[in-house]
Order: sequence, then structure tokens, then C-alpha cells
Amino acid sequence: DYAINIKHGSRAKVYAEVVKGFDIDLTGDAGFDLQNGFMTLLGFDARHYVRVFRHGALAMRAAAGTTLGSEKILFYLGSTDGAIGSNFNDAIPVTGGDFAYEMAITNLRGFQTNIRNGNSFAVTNLELRLPVLRFAFPRSMSNFVRNFQLVGFGDAGTAWTGRTPFTRDNPINTITFADDPSYILTVNYFRDPVVAGVGAGARLSLFGYFIRIDRAWGIETGQVLDPRWHLSLGLDF
Repeated sequence: DYAINIKHGSRAKVYAEVVKGFDIDLTGDAGFDLQNGFMTLLGFDARHYVRVFRHGALAMRAAAGTTLGSEKILFYLGSTDGAIGSNFNDAIPVTGGDFAYEMAITNLRGFQTNIRNGNSFAVTNLELRLPVLRFAFPRSMSNFVRNFQLVGFGDAGTAWTGRTPFTRDNPINTITFADDPSYILTVNYFRDPVVAGVGAGARLSLFGYFIRIDRAWGIETGQVLDPRWHLSLGLDF
């Protein structure tokens, strides 16, 4: 840690978890019963930080994960970590299946949560962090001056169900109409499973909180969308 939200070097984690539910009855005849099904979670998160202009840093991240078993996690991709305010996207169909848990996957700026969903995900982030006031006032002891940062960023990622995000039966590419019980119409069309976001923002310490303000343009299926503001609390990605 060189400064708040400024790191130099690399860090990474690879993880594997197995989850098995159970019931405990402490009333009457006490009992212990294992529930049906189990879940396996596999994933990694790797980050690298390169020193830029002495005080700044170029931060890079790649992360991916998947769940296996009869019970799974439904990953919702989009938005930011520590986001303030509700921002769930109801327009994207939610994958059906035996999901025991739900988890938000960030950061994918320029979109609301649930721009993509599924039991697997992959996301990458690139962010240039420059403490501009520290360049101008190098001897200042003010936390606001030392920690105020301007950032430029790019995010990309996807979430999917099945072997790959490019399968024909990916739920984001399918709409089913069943208004008349005598027939069901299923329409397949192309929607790029990978989405991206670019933009800029600011970081500041205020009243003991580290605040992130971002303005991002989402890119979906080759189309640049209207910009979106993101207000978040917390460090790093």
C-alpha cells in the first residue's frame, strides 16, 4: 500500500468451496438431517498494480468463477462494489435453474446490476488512478488533498449458464411468448454476451469514508449507451 487506494505489486487468490446444507431440530426429539444437494464454487481473482508518475498507479484485474452441483449461485453482473442506491435491471431475463444463492459481480460500470446473469462469470478491469492534488501540493498533510484522485477506466465481462456464453440457447438470446395457451413461440436473436464500459471518475476521502464517483458509457452488442452515474463506497475495484 503506497497510499489509500494506491497499491504497487501483485496479489491473487484461487479458491474452491463445497457447501452442503443441513437441518438441526432442537425441539422434542432432537435431530440432524442433511438436505438434498450440494454446491461447489471454483474461481480466481488476480490483480496487478503498476506505478505511474511516482504517486499514481495503473490497476489491472481479472476474475472468473463458476458453480457446480445440484445447487448453484446465480451471479448478477453489473454496477459497482459498494453501490449506493437500488439499480437492478429487470429487462434482462433471469436464467432458470436450481439456484440456492445469489451474488452480485462487480465492477461493470455503465450498467445496472443484472446486465448479464448465470452460474458462471468472467470480468476484467483496467483503471488509471492519479492523485492529482498530491502532484500540485506534495507537502500538504490534508487527507482530502493527499487522497483525491482522478481515474480513467475500462471494464468488460459476461455471465452465463451452460458450457460457454456463446451457446445458441443462452437465455439472453431467447424470448418466449405464451399469451395463448394453444401455442408457445420461442424467438432466437443475437445479443453479444460480452458487455463493456468505459469512463472516468473521482475518488475522495470525506468524513472518514472513501467515496467513488464514476461516469460510464456502457457498450452492448456494438452500441454505445447513454452515460450512467455510479456512486459507491469502498476501496479498489
